Amino acid sequence: MISNLSSFASALAGIVAITGLYAAFLRARKSHVIRPKSLEEMMEIGAEKAVGRAHSRYEVTLDFTPASLLGVDAVLLRIHREFTVAPRLVDVNSLAFVFGSYVGETIRRNHTDCAWERNHVEGGENSYPLHWGQGTSFPIGWCIRCIRNGEEESVWMNYERAKDMSEGQPDVKHRTATAS
Repeated sequence: MISNLSSFASALAGIVAITGLYAAFLRARKSHVIRPKSLEEMMEIGAEKAVGRAHSRYEVTLDFTPASLLGVDAVLLRIHREFTVAPRLVDVNSLAFVFGSYVGETIRRNHTDCAWERNHVEGGENSYPLHWGQGTSFPIGWCIRCIRNGEEESVWMNYERAKDMSEGQPDVKHRTATAS
């Protein structure tokens, strides 16, 4: 009986020690989580993650030029194919956030008078509109639609349309998908 009690006490002590080590591990991991100080910083971090993911997983180079949005289209179309095969395995919202951040940051770096906002009257909470020129765009929404619907929702085409509208030009619906 005493040996059973001694074995139980040893096992319990081992479990407590392992639980403590695991808790310490989790605390250490949380200390490495990046906590952005502003919406702009959050979008910049998301954009950098898109650059890394496009390069490491899809061998596409993104360089924050408008022409690189064609590269985003290429990545999102590959993700779309993955989504059509196994929708539950594709985290559409996270991927759209990362690549939408990149699209918006590319716009912001190449055009004047651009500002991110978290919420929008029409887009809703956490729709992350980008106000630029005379218009408002939803790059994350563009990416969600491209992942779900494929090339008919080209990010490049949405960018060209939004650029025209931000410059006060009429909506041109049938542009070719080439960088200008």
